[in-house]
Amino acid sequence: MKKTIFTLLMAFTLLFVAKATTTLDTFVLDDFENGQVNFTTTVNVNPSASMDIAVVDNPVKDAVNSSNKVWEWKRYDTGDNQGWAGFWATLTEEIPTGYHRIEIKYLRKNATSQLRIKCAGAISKEFNPTNQATKTDEWETIVFDIYANGIKNITTLSLFPDYYTPVDVNAIAYIDDITIVYDESIVPPTPPTKLTLFDNSASDLFRDQSWMNTTAPSTVTGVLWSDPTQPGDKLPVVTSPVKAGANALKLEWNSATGGNWEALVAGLEWAAFDVSTMTHLRFWVNSPVDLVKTALPKIYLQSHSGTPNITGNVELGNYVSNLTANTWTQVIVPLADFWAADPTFTAKDVIKGLFFSQNAADNAAHILYLDEITFNLSTVVPGEVTTLIDFGSNSAALMSTDNWNNVTDNQAANVALIDNQGDATGATLLVTDPFYNGYNTSGASLTTGDAAIFPSTATSDNFFGNGGVFGTTVANPEGIFTISGLDATKYYSFTIFASRANVTNIRDAQYTITGAGAGKSAVLNASNNESEVVKIMNIMPTSAGVITFKTEAGPNNTSAEKFYFLGAVKMTETGNSTSVINPSAEKALNGYYQNGVLRIDDYTGIVKVYNVAGKLISEGQSVFGYMSVKLEKGIYIANTSLGNIKLIAK
Repeated sequence: MKKTIFTLLMAFTLLFVAKATTTLDTFVLDDFENGQVNFTTTVNVNPSASMDIAVVDNPVKDAVNSSNKVWEWKRYDTGDNQGWAGFWATLTEEIPTGYHRIEIKYLRKNATSQLRIKCAGAISKEFNPTNQATKTDEWETIVFDIYANGIKNITTLSLFPDYYTPVDVNAIAYIDDITIVYDESIVPPTPPTKLTLFDNSASDLFRDQSWMNTTAPSTVTGVLWSDPTQPGDKLPVVTSPVKAGANALKLEWNSATGGNWEALVAGLEWAAFDVSTMTHLRFWVNSPVDLVKTALPKIYLQSHSGTPNITGNVELGNYVSNLTANTWTQVIVPLADFWAADPTFTAKDVIKGLFFSQNAADNAAHILYLDEITFNLSTVVPGEVTTLIDFGSNSAALMSTDNWNNVTDNQAANVALIDNQGDATGATLLVTDPFYNGYNTSGASLTTGDAAIFPSTATSDNFFGNGGVFGTTVANPEGIFTISGLDATKYYSFTIFASRANVTNIRDAQYTITGAGAGKSAVLNASNNESEVVKIMNIMPTSAGVITFKTEAGPNNTSAEKFYFLGAVKMTETGNSTSVINPSAEKALNGYYQNGVLRIDDYTGIVKVYNVAGKLISEGQSVFGYMSVKLEKGIYIANTSLGNIKLIAK
């Protein structure tokens, strides 16, 4: 089975590489040489009758443009002349996603006219060129950077050939050789691991990129952009409380029976967010009073285009416990939950923003402050607080992001550890017995199976050591580090990965972790490893809060130098001894049922589902909080090793 999965993944990888390296051809959309406009069947002058258009002889043949025919635009004096006058046209053939520029030859008869463009498709945006027209009675090439402006496919094209105020009613401009450019020299940037929807508003009074709608008797409080003291459809902004930065959003609502409300938060300039590679939505909430989670609104995402252009909604209360007054609480929502709520939604690459909407009609006034709304790429399981450690090279390309701890000093590392939420743990990792003074960077770049939880930046490089002589280097039997500052009353469990590609011998390592009691060991062969991990469970620190982690050559190691490797570690704290990695017993479980999936925080283990009469309805395995099960409408009890959860199937 593992071989089959690996084969499928490799096939997918090859397909992706082939697709990623496919190039598009630069082409001329229209050169008008046949005396006609060819890229559309209908040119829609806007405002109507504001300009006279025709394909005519080139009035000025020069080095930039020696063609015979060009497109002429003459203004009429309509008495209500608009600086944005021009045209829009539906293209006969759609321009696909992936192009970089539109270059247009342009000639103006006066000294003021400018050319502006609007492209519409998955994204609709109007913008200026990278270079303004500077010449009169001479041809220039005007360049529009559609790549930098986030344009994807183009189905409708608009041009404003005399974009200038005050209007010259005698203005004449010419357009020729509309060229759609694919630039092979442009290298796509490394995909980001975080996209910020909101961190600060330009105004401390309102969020311009927001919108709200209300159906009485429900209410949601908004302000007028032109006068924030008056009611309107923009979200208010406050300077206190804030999670970070200068300000935060204020969501104030009353969900009444028979009514409805919704409020949108969008990015700056109504940007389009490509979240197709992201895994989570994260944001912070703060209530001025204690607030039960059932009173919280629903949330969903909206895209700039697509059918549908909204995701299904999920309940905010599924992702937090009851809120404590005046306390910032982070919300982490797997984007997979939005996609599962409506599988017909596919416009993940053009997300406009996040909607909050009416949920329970409790006919009560509520306030929620919102801050630091981001989309994130994460290997973190929602609700699970762990410490992620990448041992290896100090090369920027091999450093792990998204709240990983990068330990790069193989001789004397002294690292204050953060958890997977980016918060300080109070623990410190200290290398007390050095590894080899160098790195192995020949680890697996593609992992599957149990190792798939680790990113390639963590799996492709390692600390290593040599239990035997290595060239002129004497034997280094073991590498040791300690982790101090741990809670001596808690248990710590470790998932360990190491890899060394392109070798034929066995290079196993024995890992021994010691705390208050006898040490526990596990052995992992790093040779060509792409899928295997080992786990050492339930280590209690010493009374001083210290755990010691030793790496040495394993019992079956056949390399002459007795090479041993350490690449990545996931450390999880639990409140009690358990055979699986579970959340702290001090934390109440959150669970809910939606779209055929039972979600229970990050719980891994057996789940038994009973109806209210006590009849067993279903039994299955939950993996990191996900279990597929079919439930009819009703109330159920989910039994886990950590306690029971009440579920409502709607």
